[in-house]
Amino acid sequence: YYRDILFKEKGFLYDDPEGVAKRMNPLVDSLQTIYSDQIEVDTDLFESIELTSIDMTVIQQGVPFPKVVPPFPIFTNDNRLDYGRKKEF
Repeated sequence: YYRDILFKEKGFLYDDPEGVAKRMNPLVDSLQTIYSDQIEVDTDLFESIELTSIDMTVIQQGVPFPKVVPPFPIFTNDNRLDYGRKKEF
């Protein structure tokens, strides 16, 4: 929902993912810089995640909001974890 509003305000086109990334990457990078000292990442846990190419959706029946986890908006194609600090236990 918020992504749709932002894209409409900025005049982004959904059918141009590279154009969206070109415009959004600097914004996301600036937010990462601003809030980097407030972000902690459990890098050991993060690195232990095994990714697959299988999409999964979970739905609960008989409840008002059946999607267990709503779709997470994608604002950038930046995949580097170059912000925040390692969470220490």
